[in-house]
Amino acid sequence: MFPPLRFSVPLLSATIVSVTFAQTPVFQWADGVGNIPITGEAGCILDVADDGAVYMLGGINGPGPTGQVIAGNTIVASPFLARYDAAGNVVWLKSGGGGSDLATSGSNEIYVCGSFNGTVQFGATTLTADSVDSYLLRYDASGNLDWARQIGGAGADRAHSVAVDGLGRIHVGGIFQNSITIGTTTLAATQDTTGFLATYDAAGNVLWAVLNGGADDPSDICGYSVSLTADAAGRTYAIGGLSGTGTFG
Repeated sequence: MFPPLRFSVPLLSATIVSVTFAQTPVFQWADGVGNIPITGEAGCILDVADDGAVYMLGGINGPGPTGQVIAGNTIVASPFLARYDAAGNVVWLKSGGGGSDLATSGSNEIYVCGSFNGTVQFGATTLTADSVDSYLLRYDASGNLDWARQIGGAGADRAHSVAVDGLGRIHVGGIFQNSITIGTTTLAATQDTTGFLATYDAAGNVLWAVLNGGADDPSDICGYSVSLTADAAGRTYAIGGLSGTGTFG
């Protein structure tokens, strides 16, 4: 199986294309997320579950209450999470379930990370940010929210990447300022902007959290893990950048 395609690009409509690579690429299906009459940005992230389901995470930014339409469901300028079957049919769609990254597990749970300010509602769970806080969500294969976990602190923090390893653990990478509390662990920033890496079990309990890079310039978005992946043995791999001196572990 080829690794999932992940992308985020400015566009006025989003398209999912399924192609099988054998000896010669064979086109299978395509579906568009359109009906956006304003200038905006639709950023999409894809992941493919073990059962062949395709999950799409995205949203639009732009003025006015216009939105996108997927299988008759209108999304009003907010993040969304959608599930397609292997034939390209929309199985379900959740408005407001989006974020910055998603990953699926072998048992077809969906994990989404992101950031927010103010108050946000996920299912029956309400989260309120101190400044800009992060979250980690788990959905079942039917799109029901299993649990939501908040990551927050005195300054702005943002979760940017999530991965699931072969042991069923969830790894989240991002950035924070001042200090951040992840479960019962509080990390202190070593630079203006400092990276973090945290691991959760499948029930949403924090197993550990460590520092992971940083940037002397608070406007530098490279001081954290911009992408994570994990292998069957539970090892986590992160790629990113730093300016000045970074702290790892």
